[in-house]
Amino acid sequence: MPIDPKFFNRFMIMVAAITAIIIIFSTLRHAQVNKQDFESEVYALDIQELRFERVLGTRTDSLQCGLAQQEELATQTIHAETCLGKPIILLFWATWSGMSQEMNQRVLEQLYSDTANAIQPANSSINQNSSLSQTSSTQNSDIIVIAAAVRDDASSVIRYSHSISAPFIYVDGTELFHQLKATGVPAQIFISREGTVTDLQIGRDAEALQQKIKKLAEAP
Repeated sequence: MPIDPKFFNRFMIMVAAITAIIIIFSTLRHAQVNKQDFESEVYALDIQELRFERVLGTRTDSLQCGLAQQEELATQTIHAETCLGKPIILLFWATWSGMSQEMNQRVLEQLYSDTANAIQPANSSINQNSSLSQTSSTQNSDIIVIAAAVRDDASSVIRYSHSISAPFIYVDGTELFHQLKATGVPAQIFISREGTVTDLQIGRDAEALQQKIKKLAEAP
């Protein structure tokens, strides 16, 4: 049955509205499923199997991640199991993501304001001119931050590392990012001293990030 021309425009508007609602619902549903998949993969992580390829030449090459021998610091591969006994924040980020850099700064500010220089440099001379290195830790928190760059080139990561006073351990995180079915950057994974994932943060939520870092730092 043909549509009366005087109702055609109204009919097309209704069709467009219904189509838009279906698309929005499908998109939201897809995003929710992806988030659930990411969370499932993250909470199933076995830290003893995690390996990272370091980005050599960054400002914080002198940092150690539970590595006893100085010569080990020159190696390309970081074995996450060597960090057992210390809390870890694993950052998925990228130099091409402004939000990532903003959240990295939030992590840095939170660590140094609330956990009193919680990240410990292996070499006390590193960043000696930085205001962040002027305070010494008197607490038992020694959080390690592994900054896992996603789909980024080494030169960009190196430049970024020299632009901020952050003793992060810079690694290539692209492979793990895809393995975990991550939904995007920025994202932060919080790992206890025992090597268990305790929390996950996705996107830009400074208040939630603050609470999760505090909880991680205060955990025995």
